[in-house]
Amino acid sequence: MDRKQFLTDLRGRGALLFPAARERLTAFLDKAEAGGTEENLKKLIELKRAALSDGAKLQELNRLRILTVENLVVAVSNAGSFFNKVTLEEDEEPMLENTTGQEMKARFIGEDGKPHMTQLMRNLARKLIDLYWVSTDILEYPLIDIYRGKVGQDVLNAAPMARDLGLRIDAELWKLIQALPVATWVQTGPPAKRTFVLHSSIYAANVPVGNLLNMAAEGSFNFNVIKGIVKFYMQMGNIFGSMVPQAIFVPSIDVTAFIDAITLTSDGRNPAVQQIFEGGFVTNVGGMKIVIVGDAMLNPAAGIAYVRTSKAIGEWYTKPSLDVTFPENPDQISVKGLKENKGEMFIKKVFGAVTPLPWTVNMLAVKYK
Repeated sequence: MDRKQFLTDLRGRGALLFPAARERLTAFLDKAEAGGTEENLKKLIELKRAALSDGAKLQELNRLRILTVENLVVAVSNAGSFFNKVTLEEDEEPMLENTTGQEMKARFIGEDGKPHMTQLMRNLARKLIDLYWVSTDILEYPLIDIYRGKVGQDVLNAAPMARDLGLRIDAELWKLIQALPVATWVQTGPPAKRTFVLHSSIYAANVPVGNLLNMAAEGSFNFNVIKGIVKFYMQMGNIFGSMVPQAIFVPSIDVTAFIDAITLTSDGRNPAVQQIFEGGFVTNVGGMKIVIVGDAMLNPAAGIAYVRTSKAIGEWYTKPSLDVTFPENPDQISVKGLKENKGEMFIKKVFGAVTPLPWTVNMLAVKYK
């Protein structure tokens, strides 16, 4: 290394520092140029790395506030909230058992990533629930920067790999949720073909016909749609137990359409109007408190909102003991990777999900346009 060139370069970069730090660096450079020893050179190299390359140390030295920017846009996980999460031990196998007293079916996500229906399950029959791997894409990153040194671990620490994996799982669960709504539940005929079997004490006229509410005539997610959801669950009474709507997930571009009906001249004494003015959303209708959530993972072209209730629609499974993160650190690199100065990393996780068809009553899909 050319010591003179190195010192000249470092002195020029000192302009990046605040005055107090620049004075410390200048004094050290003056001493180094006078001494010119290898020991001083090594110290300078460490100082350069600490002061000019490491963001945390640069912040500490100069009292800087660092703005970190990333351009990967992700969504918050919502689909998982419809399900009970079950953590399996390494040797455990998830199994569905029919204890309804009737024959039934269930939906699950297959290894191809698509929703599938089980064969008819007789009472007390069991079926293993499919498990498979969900994996991130392979992340490629540089191992060494010739100016900053070994940067591989810094890249891995900054990469949102675990978050990406969570969103992939959420996307799988949305597929299952979107396969469940039907316009008409099967409530008559042979019990084996019914979605559920009503007790003889229940009048069928009180039961909603299905869990796909068609309000496409509204043309947008307006207040009438919210009222329609509340009426749907009020109609149920206690047919399915104490089930109440908790959250409505709407494609994020459509989530505020109902505000268009409100103007500054509206009667502020109207409770719904007051909720919108004060909180931005209608949160209490017909005695039901509902959270309205804009979800960017839902396709606005479909014009469908999904209602989560106080009861789960199924279970999803994972085995943390079998989770794979490879490599766990940049030292586990192949010879080819070292030669090309390129590391690779991926994460994968065991995943499975199932919804018994009788549980489909625990959710509602609303077509609003």
